[in-house]
Amino acid sequence: MRKVLSILLLCLFANNAIGQEVANCKSPKGKAYYFNMGIVPAAKAGWGDDKISNGAVTLTKQGNDFDVLYFDVTKKITSSRASGAVVQPLRIGEKNFTIMVYYANDTIELYTFAIENSGAKSMHLIQSKGGESPIQKSSVLIAECASINFELLK
Repeated sequence: MRKVLSILLLCLFANNAIGQEVANCKSPKGKAYYFNMGIVPAAKAGWGDDKISNGAVTLTKQGNDFDVLYFDVTKKITSSRASGAVVQPLRIGEKNFTIMVYYANDTIELYTFAIENSGAKSMHLIQSKGGESPIQKSSVLIAECASINFELLK
């Protein structure tokens, strides 16, 4: 009985620590322009494909605070907020909303989550990396979403 209670409390604590899932999207891909700066040599600069292979993005909300959790090539779940980013909603429409993620002197990201006229759920990520980032680029990535819950935005 004690073991069951411990597991139940752990699950409740984990859910409260992470928050409620607003959106869950996977494998973003698109295009990027890589600057010949930082670690990018001239031969690799310019337009190219960009993607987060087997990546996932989950938007969560705990109280009034949002967080973007992502899984990428590092094979770790990373919290934007815990990594020092400011995460803030910018706009909310009937079938779309945008969240800004800002890492000081490094990266600015705009995540737009939408339910399209066809019913498809998608995430559009506009990313600008500069400042102190070793790879400086501007990109647009699109991902399919398994879920988007507008009710949690209220």
